[in-house]
Amino acid sequence: MNTSAWLDDIPEGRRIGSYTCGLPGPLILAVGGIHGNEPSGPRAIKAFLDMLHAQCPLMTGTVLGLLGNIKASAMNQRYLDKDLNRCFRSDYIAGADHQLLGAEGPELYEIAGILHRLRDEFEDVCFIDCHTTSAPTMPYLSMNAHPLSIQLAHRFPLNNVIGLQQSIPGCFAEYCNKLDFRGFTFEAGQHVGAAAFNNQMAILWLLLVYSGALHRRDLVNLRHYERMLSLDTPSLRRSFRLLSHYRITEGEDFVMQPGFSNFDYVQHGATLACNRFGEILSPADGYLLMPLYQKKGDDGFFLLEEESSLAPRAAAMA
Repeated sequence: MNTSAWLDDIPEGRRIGSYTCGLPGPLILAVGGIHGNEPSGPRAIKAFLDMLHAQCPLMTGTVLGLLGNIKASAMNQRYLDKDLNRCFRSDYIAGADHQLLGAEGPELYEIAGILHRLRDEFEDVCFIDCHTTSAPTMPYLSMNAHPLSIQLAHRFPLNNVIGLQQSIPGCFAEYCNKLDFRGFTFEAGQHVGAAAFNNQMAILWLLLVYSGALHRRDLVNLRHYERMLSLDTPSLRRSFRLLSHYRITEGEDFVMQPGFSNFDYVQHGATLACNRFGEILSPADGYLLMPLYQKKGDDGFFLLEEESSLAPRAAAMA
């Protein structure tokens, strides 16, 4: 039987909270604030846990909420010295290059230690990494080509982006999959958008049901939460894979063209950005993802192609 007593020993600044009825089941790991300028994730996780303690639903397993980058969150900065969501690499975690991580080093080592303990204590760990974006966006899920994660993601009324993390090594979600945790990154909306908080509350409740921790009959607002997530998503949810990734090089003075939103369709040769060398053109027809409209970050934009073979499967699971 799984034990969760040691969860109370997680440092208070890292541990947002936890909830359990003492019944064996999955460990639901909700993480927010991996990027410190995305506060709606930690706020939603805290509010969600407060609701669990107030309503006391009978569920199996345990819910654990963690804050990602504590120091950067306190300063409302994406990161201080190095993007924490690029640090979950085996060589960094082993400590071989710890001096390269600066302020993010202690954050990484503490979180990695918790993840390894969860792997040892729980047979089934189901994670959600809560994020928001600098550009306007409909909510969507991003996951690796990890079968159990894809199966879980297809239960939600959201677009799916598969394989993005393979282009940006060191992501939290990628490391969780290496530990054989199932789950995904959830992009809930724009940093400053009020909808992001509501979307994260909705998906956290639905995750309890879809992970098997809570029976669907015990979530009275299940349909309400599903409708909330689907408000900005086309009626036929779609699956995408990475086509191209523009990485910003030091000193190039990258500037994204204004007005782009996630999943905007762009044609081959369209001007997407510029730098000190001139215009940056779209390398192909595709769908734009995460155009960079903030000062920090090395990912200029991603270009996606729709994977039509997955769309019917996702629709069939609705």
